[in-house]
Amino acid sequence: MDAARCLICHQEIDPTYMESHRAAFGGECLVCHDGIDTYGAAFDHNLQAFPLQGKHASVDCAACHVGARTPADLKNTPKNCFSCHAEDDPHAGRFGQDCAQCHTPEGWENAAFDHSLTRFPLTGAHSILACDACHENGTFQGTPQECYACHRADDAHEGQFGQDCAQCHTPEGWENAVFDHSLAAFPLTGAHVNVACADCHTGGIFKGTPQDCSACHAEPEYHLGLFGVECSDCHDTTGWLPALFNQAHTFPFNHGESGMNSCQVCHPTNLGTYDCYTCHEHNPSEIERKHREEGISDFQDCARCHPTGQEKEGESRGGDDD
Repeated sequence: MDAARCLICHQEIDPTYMESHRAAFGGECLVCHDGIDTYGAAFDHNLQAFPLQGKHASVDCAACHVGARTPADLKNTPKNCFSCHAEDDPHAGRFGQDCAQCHTPEGWENAAFDHSLTRFPLTGAHSILACDACHENGTFQGTPQECYACHRADDAHEGQFGQDCAQCHTPEGWENAVFDHSLAAFPLTGAHVNVACADCHTGGIFKGTPQDCSACHAEPEYHLGLFGVECSDCHDTTGWLPALFNQAHTFPFNHGESGMNSCQVCHPTNLGTYDCYTCHEHNPSEIERKHREEGISDFQDCARCHPTGQEKEGESRGGDDD
C-alpha cells in the first residue's frame, strides 16, 4: 500500500474533508494511518490526556495541532491554556498564564475568580463590590492594598488618626468602630472610660487634644490658686471624691465617726484656713475657758497641739509662760 493509492480512494469518498485534512497534516497518510483506523473513526480524544470539553469539542483539529505531521507531533501539542489563548488574554498576562483559575472550556464569560486565594481576601462590604471599583482602568496587578488608597475621600477624621483605618474599622462597615484608647498617649481609666468622645474631642478634633487635667476641668473656686493646676496631685480618675491629698497634711482625713472626710468638713470656706467648730459641740468661748483652766493661752491653732485630733495629746506640749 502506498500514499498515492490512499489518496485516490479517499479523495473520491470525501473530497471536501480530504482537501482540508491534507492542508492541515500533509499527504503522507501512512505516517499516521495503518489502514485499520488507529487514528481514524475509532479515535476518541476523550480517552487521551486532554479530553475535549465545552467549546474545545467543536474546535477543528488543526487549530490546536498546528503543523503536526506525525503521531509524535500530535502527542507533543501543548496542553496549557496560554499556549493557545495568549492572544485572547485581555489581562495582558497580569493574572499569569493559568486561565483555568477563573475560566472553563464553556467560554470566557462567567469567569469565577477566587479572590480568597490572593493576598487581599474579600470580606464584609468588600465582597459585594464590582471589580472595577478597586481595579480602575482594568488594572489588577499592583493594586494598592492599604485602606487609605481607596478610602481617603471617606475619612471623616481628615487624617488625624493616620492612614491605617483597620485600627478602628473593619470591612463590615464604617459604623461600630472600636478605638482602643489604651494604645493612645492618654489611656482611659476610671470615670474617663464612660465619657463620650465629643466631650474631650470638641469640634471633631482628635490629634493634639490637651492631656492636662485643667484643659477639661477648670479649677473650682473653692481652692482656686491654692494647689496649682495639677489635679492628679490630689485626685484620680475614679472621681473627685475622695480626694487624695498627698502633701504634708498632718491631720487625719478619717478623724471623727463619719470615716473619710471631704476637705470641706474642716475647710468650709477655703483651704487656707480650717474650723474645728463645725463638728465639735462647743463654741470658741468654751474652748478658751477650758484651755485657760489648763494654763494654755495659745489655743487658737488646734492642729498644732492636736495633730491627730486626739484631745489629750497636747498635754506633753505644756502650757505657756503667762
